Amino acid sequence: MWDLLDYSGIVASLDYVLDRYGFPDHLLPLTSDESEGMYLYDALSGAVHDYDLAAHSHFMTGKIDARRASFSAFLKWYFDDAA
Repeated sequence: MWDLLDYSGIVASLDYVLDRYGFPDHLLPLTSDESEGMYLYDALSGAVHDYDLAAHSHFMTGKIDARRASFSAFLKWYFDDAA
């Protein structure tokens, strides 16, 4: 399980992931990309995506749905699974 970034980690990672992966500005990293994947929060829809580098082109064209419909659903899943 990936460790969630704290607020300063999200801010520090934002420019890096936007530049490296070409994500739109509304996708915010919740975890690092150390495992060639990360959780991304969509600030427009409130959904959380489980990004996988191997599926980058499908992700960027919208062919992969969000893993969790809301940030609260993501947190519930994340902490229930981590317990």
